[in-house]
Amino acid sequence: MDVFQSLRQSRELTENERMIAGYVLDHPEEVARMSSRELARRTYTNPTAVLRFSRKLGFDNFNDFKVNIVSDLKRARMDGVRVRPTDAPVAVCDKMAHLNARIVEETKRKLSMRTLRQVASLIEGAAAVDFFATDLNAAVASYATHILCLTGKLCCVLDTLDRSVYSALVAPADHVAFLVSKSGMDRTLLEVADVLKGRRVPTVAITASPNAPLAGRCDHVLEAFYFTRSERFGEMVFGTSCKYLYDTLFAMVYAGSTERVEALARSYDALYYDRLDRSGVPGGSLPYYDDSELPD
Repeated sequence: MDVFQSLRQSRELTENERMIAGYVLDHPEEVARMSSRELARRTYTNPTAVLRFSRKLGFDNFNDFKVNIVSDLKRARMDGVRVRPTDAPVAVCDKMAHLNARIVEETKRKLSMRTLRQVASLIEGAAAVDFFATDLNAAVASYATHILCLTGKLCCVLDTLDRSVYSALVAPADHVAFLVSKSGMDRTLLEVADVLKGRRVPTVAITASPNAPLAGRCDHVLEAFYFTRSERFGEMVFGTSCKYLYDTLFAMVYAGSTERVEALARSYDALYYDRLDRSGVPGGSLPYYDDSELPD
């Protein structure tokens, strides 16, 4: 767990320590260059409080704490993907490839394997999967419904206030609900989470803020990656992180029900290609590729 994740998730801080934590999260680069005395002055505390704060997080002293801040800033930095007007197309391609790789790496690093297994099991056992999300989150959730339908799961996206609330009010307990919010503060989703809890519907929060109210109101939390200094790419960063989570869950559900999923795929092919001839390819079929050549 990195420094910033520890700060966001720590629930045993005193009032003074919460003030220090908040300042560090808001000004990490400045804090990395400060003395403990200066940080104490900025947070209206004292150097002893800063030392206790550092040790409570597991560091030997404040300098050790700062070293880890610098290390985590370097790992999460997105400055290398800033797109400039003078960039050639190949440079843009390279930067986007780097950005996507970094997002996946950071999302994977934050994942709890135990939570991931629990959520995959919920999907496997659910009669249907509901995604409560808006805007880009809803668009990425729509992608998730498509890949999960390949495993035989009924899925839908609830992307407006009316649809979200009405659906929550009648949701049966054999559904599983994903509530997606970068900030974890969306008022509609908070109310929906409470309604679903009352109806005993299992809930999964996908958020970049694991200490936000939404995370506390859901049964499980998957932390998606978001970097506040990513400028115009912020929404894309969170959306790409969510997509990686959905892809991983799909693969786990597929791996757990391979025979059933492949039987469904054969039934689909028989209908789609043989009877409906929807391929748009002369002869009614697409080029065949042997997936045995792909890596395991």
